[in-house]
Amino acid sequence: MNLFPGKTVSGTALAVLFGLALLALPCTGTVTAADGHSHDHAGHDHAGHDHAGHDHAGHSHSRDSAGGGHNHPEVIAFRMRDWKELHFNDPQKAEGHVQALRRLGCEARLDQHAEHTDVVFRNVEWKQITVESHAAAGRWEKWLKNSGFDVWHGHIDERLLHGPEAVEFRQTEWKTLHFDGERARDQQQITTALKQLGCDVRQERHGDHDDVTFRCPVWSTIRVEDHTTAERWMTWLKGAGFENRHTHPPSTRQSRRPDSDLR
Repeated sequence: MNLFPGKTVSGTALAVLFGLALLALPCTGTVTAADGHSHDHAGHDHAGHDHAGHDHAGHSHSRDSAGGGHNHPEVIAFRMRDWKELHFNDPQKAEGHVQALRRLGCEARLDQHAEHTDVVFRNVEWKQITVESHAAAGRWEKWLKNSGFDVWHGHIDERLLHGPEAVEFRQTEWKTLHFDGERARDQQQITTALKQLGCDVRQERHGDHDDVTFRCPVWSTIRVEDHTTAERWMTWLKGAGFENRHTHPPSTRQSRRPDSDLR
């Protein structure tokens, strides 16, 4: 069922399906989906450029019911589409940096010059690492951004992390929903919903309408109580433009752990 015929959202259908998907979840409140129309932002991503003070991550930080905070593994994804150069006056630091990049699976090399060394690298496709804690994730996120990577670090709402049925989803490129007229009232609700899924979310005003732009570039997993609820989520995610699949993986998501002191 395609809810974006001609890339125009069937807002009523999408809202109904999202409401049905949430019926089995505890304490979900009144979050619903939004009307509007969408367009992809392929080629509109600024990977490979430094964005100091320009991070638009909109992820939420859900905590467990016991108030334990973030003492659990977290996933970080990163990408560098174009070649980037970093200049080092210290050749040992340059060597250490290039080795760290190679351990992460990046293409990386050293270019020696008379008075400095360049580390030249790229990572065209999204890669992900799992670190042991929220503090370690923060250190990795800072290191990756300082190196120029496009970084995703999302947190799925705690209410969507339990249950025997798993739905996996991703949206590798930025996608935008437009909110104008009567649809404007749904903007906050859809923004909240996307953040509950761990997406990066941007909100911008353009003339007579608002845009909500989102992505979730690596496969993420929500867990629900039964197959029917899983099917409802898959229909909603497909309508919102996500890739999705229904799986039965083990309770912990596995990913290659980085070999670094930043852990």
